[in-house]
Amino acid sequence: MTPRNKPSRNRGSTLCRAWVAVLLTLAATRPARAEPPAPASPSPPRKVSVLPIAFYTDETSLAFGGMVVRAFRWPGDGTEVRPSSMIGVAFYTLRSQYNLAVSPSLYLRDGRYLLRFSAAFNEWPSTFWGVGRGVSDEDEEDFNRRTVSLDAALLRRFWGPLRAGPAVDLSFTTISDVETGGFLAREAFRGSRGGDVVGAGGLLEWDTRDQEFWPTSGAYHTLRVVRYVSRPLGEFPFTRITVDLRGFVSPWRDHVLATQVTGVVTHGRPPFFRLAEMGGPVNMRGLYEGRFRDRNLVTAQVEYRVPLGARFAGVLFAGAGEVAPSLRGFGLRGILVSGGAGLRFALDPENRMNLRLDVGVSRFGAAPIVTVNEAF
Repeated sequence: MTPRNKPSRNRGSTLCRAWVAVLLTLAATRPARAEPPAPASPSPPRKVSVLPIAFYTDETSLAFGGMVVRAFRWPGDGTEVRPSSMIGVAFYTLRSQYNLAVSPSLYLRDGRYLLRFSAAFNEWPSTFWGVGRGVSDEDEEDFNRRTVSLDAALLRRFWGPLRAGPAVDLSFTTISDVETGGFLAREAFRGSRGGDVVGAGGLLEWDTRDQEFWPTSGAYHTLRVVRYVSRPLGEFPFTRITVDLRGFVSPWRDHVLATQVTGVVTHGRPPFFRLAEMGGPVNMRGLYEGRFRDRNLVTAQVEYRVPLGARFAGVLFAGAGEVAPSLRGFGLRGILVSGGAGLRFALDPENRMNLRLDVGVSRFGAAPIVTVNEAF
C-alpha cells in the first residue's frame, strides 16, 4: 500500500500526555466508600470506589468520565467464598465519542456458580495497520468504530477447582470515517464496513489461586471454544479456540512471580476487527492495541510484583509474542518483545482490587495504560 499524505503523529507523546492527565485527576480524587453496616449486621462491608477521570489525545480531544469499582460478598457468604465484583466505566469526548461498559463477576449459591459478563456500548477512534506481522507504519490508517457487545459465561463448579459452562459472544459493529484510498475504503479485508458477530460455545476453567484479584500462589487455566454463525443471526462463520495458562508463586514474603501463556487458533474467515490482536492492556503491553493481528496468536509474559506498603505495589513485566495466518506460520524470526513497569494502588485493600498504571515499551514506542485489575 502506498503511503498517504497525512500529518505525522507521535503516538507515544500523545499517550503520555493522556496518562499524566489521568494521574493528576486520580491524585486529586479520594475514592468514595459506602458506610459500613452496624456491628450487629452479619453482612460484611460493601466498598465502592468512584474515580472521575479526564484525559486528552489527538484522536479524542478532551475526554472526561468516571469509573465505579465495587467488591462485595452476598449476605450470608463466608470468607471462603470469593468476593463478587462490579466495574463500570463511562467516557465522553468533545468529538462526540463515548464508551459505556459494565463488567460484573458474580459468585452465586455459596460460590457454586459464577456469572461473568462484559457489556459495552461505544463509539471510539481506532487504528488499522493491516493483517499479519509484515505490516508497517506506512500502512497505518484511522477509522471510527461503533460497537454494541456482550460477552458472557455461566459456570458451575463440578469438582474442587474445576468449573465449566456455556458462553456467548455477541457484537454489532459499524465502521465509519475511513481514510480515502485505504484498506477499509477499498474493502480489502473482510468486515471493512462492520457487521454482526454471533457465537456460542463453552468455557472450561481450572482455578487453584489463593485469591482472585492479586493471587500469590496457584494456577488459573482456561479453555474456551466458540462457534460463530452466519445468517440469519450473524454474518461471519468461524470457530475460535482460546487457551490461557497462568501460574503464580511467591518467592519471597509478599513478592509474587506471575507467568502466562496464551494461544488463539481460528478456523474460518472472521472479520478483521475480530482477528486475534496483539497489544493493548492485556497482552504485549508496549504495543498499541491491534498493532498486529491475524487468525492465530501465541504470547507469553512474566511479571514480578513487589509490595510498596499497605496500598501500593510496583511491578516489572516482559512479554513476547507472534501472530500468524496458520499454525505452520509461526517461527522464531517473527517474535516481538516488549516490557515495562507499573504501579498499583489498592482501591479495596481487603480484596486487593487494584488501580493499575502501566507503561509498556517496545520498538514501536511507549504505551501507557490506566485501568482496574491485573493484566493476568
